[in-house]
Amino acid sequence: MNVKSITKELINYLLVADSEFRKELSNKICLICEKYAPTKKWHIDTVIKVLTMSGSSVQEEYIS
Repeated sequence: MNVKSITKELINYLLVADSEFRKELSNKICLICEKYAPTKKWHIDTVIKVLTMSGSSVQEEYIS
């Protein structure tokens, strides 16, 4: 598996995760994207998708 497929699965799980776990999972996805992104465009697209799905659950450092 690569980072794209792993993050896709994790983002899909955000839909059913409870609110407390969603916050932790959102932050971990953003961290993975920052560290292992194959391209800058993919990184930005993925973080925007996470922000859209989890809203206020993401730490401010990832929002900026």
